[in-house]
Amino acid sequence: MMPEFVGTCVQLEAEDLWDYDSTAQKISYRTFRRYVPNYVMNCDVKFGLPLSRDRHISCSRGLWKGEPAVCLMHSAIHHIWRV
Repeated sequence: MMPEFVGTCVQLEAEDLWDYDSTAQKISYRTFRRYVPNYVMNCDVKFGLPLSRDRHISCSRGLWKGEPAVCLMHSAIHHIWRV
């Protein structure tokens, strides 16, 4: 299954984000890349600084509305994908 971008915390309901956060476990950036490789590649090209070298990101894996999901937290904004 290809990852499906769900949205950012700016667009999503706070209660859904709280539910995700309550199930989320921290994962490495390398593990996140295995789930969402195209997003990472596009960001590296677009912004110039590889996400792997950005000290302001964190990654997690949890459940989004009962389905497996991953999240990249970048500049305090959730970016969530169903996987």
